[in-house]
This record gives sequence, structure tokens and C-alpha cells, in this order.
Amino acid sequence: MTARSDVFQWHALGSPPPQTLIDTRLALHWAAQIAADAGRTFNAPQDDDSHTNLEWSDALSALVRPLESDGVRAGVGLRLADATLLLTSPHESAAEYALDGRSLEDGYAWMEAQLTGLGFLRSSLHRTPHRPSEHPFSSGEPLRLDAAAAQELSHWYANAAGVIGRTAHATPGASTVRCWPHHFDLATLIEAAPGHTVGVGMTPGDGSYPEPYWYVTPYPYPESPSLGPLEGGGHWHREGWFGAVLRGNTLVETATGEGQHAHTDRFLASAVAASRRLLEP
Repeated sequence: MTARSDVFQWHALGSPPPQTLIDTRLALHWAAQIAADAGRTFNAPQDDDSHTNLEWSDALSALVRPLESDGVRAGVGLRLADATLLLTSPHESAAEYALDGRSLEDGYAWMEAQLTGLGFLRSSLHRTPHRPSEHPFSSGEPLRLDAAAAQELSHWYANAAGVIGRTAHATPGASTVRCWPHHFDLATLIEAAPGHTVGVGMTPGDGSYPEPYWYVTPYPYPESPSLGPLEGGGHWHREGWFGAVLRGNTLVETATGEGQHAHTDRFLASAVAASRRLLEP
């Protein structure tokens, strides 16, 4: 489950550096679609696509998704550190399939066989219409996993689950922390007022910034905001979308070890407070 206490183990970030994680991030994004597509296929559809989202499990060090169909229950997941698909029970892995050296279609076939064997009625998964960025792994080539990069990305998600989970638990109106497979970000959404929200999350990288980064986004976006400085080395992003950002490169160049945790906390606290002010009438 997502961390909810004030104390959790922060994993030091920066080895390997954030800008070297791109290729592995793209491959894992595709791998995560297998678990998300199981939710898409078997869970009751939701307007916000939440039947496909994933949750960080500290016990499994994985992104996981519970499933239910016609009274049959199971869980699926992806352990990021070694790109391994999981069939899960509540607290442990019941079956595993390492994707390293195998194709994306191999992964889908394994998951479909596992779920068919458990009694789920469909034998094939409904594929996501939201395709991540293309990667050799998505085009039929076997995954060639960079183990160090995969472990580092796992640390980013574990840290985010702890930091954002604590924020969500302490903040009235905050949603549970989930990974949204379209963007591959881990986030909570805070209802600041009716129709006004503040998103708090971490993404492992995207078209805006290639490396992992923390973000805080007020919505609706303010039209002519008066913006002050942010703590922790954050800045305001205004191209294509609006929000506060702390880039991974900035974080690891500024702080090390537990200092990164404090640095992140300062950024998020200042960005959430500033975003709430921007939403005030």
C-alpha cells in the first residue's frame, strides 16, 4: 500500500543520473500497460479511467492493480527494479514473469494465460488507446534492461509514494495516490474548492522534461498569475501547461541522501501553498 506515515525510508537518488533514465523509463512505461490493460479489461469502467490506474506497493516494490470480474478476484503488477510482471495476492507475489530478454507480446501472452487459468472469462486483454512514446520494446524487440536505471526508477516511485502519500493522508479533500498509466505519473488530486483542484505528483519524465520531476498544478490554470519564488529550487512551468516543477537534475545536484527528502518537502509545501493562493477568488 502507499506509505501513509510520517516516517518512511527515503532512497538516495542520482546514481545513475536522472538524464540517463530515459530509455529504461520508456520501456517500463510500456511494460506497465500490461497491468493497466488487465484493469481495463476486467474492472468496471469508470469515466476518469481510474479502473486502469495502479498503486505503489511497498511490500512488493511494485505498481499493482486489483482485478474483479464475475466474482473472480486477482491482482497484477509490475516490479520496476527488474521489469517483472506479477500475479499477486494481497501481500505477496503468487507468480512472476521477467520481461528482460522477452518481448512485450510475450508479456501480454503470459498475463493472459495466467488470468485465463484463474477463471477470468476473456482470454485477451483490451489494449490501451493511449499509446506511450514508441520504443524498440513496443515494436517487437526483446527488452534489454539496464538494471541500474530500473532500480533507480523504482527508487523514484518508492520515494514519491512515501512523500505524496503522506501529503494525501494529511490533507482533507485529497485523493488516494495512484499511478496513471497514460502519463506514468504517481499523483494525488486535492480539491481546494468546488471545481478547483491542486495536483501533486512525480513523473519519471515526459515531453516537457526528459528526466524525473516533481510537479504541483493548480486547476483551472490562472490566466495572469502573480508568481513568487518557490523553495527547493523549483520553478514555474508555463509552456503547454501551468504548474510548479522541481526537476530531478536540480534535486540531485543540490542535495544528497536524506537532504533530498527535505529539499523535496520544502518544494512541495511552497508549491502547494502558492497554488492554493492562485486559486483564491
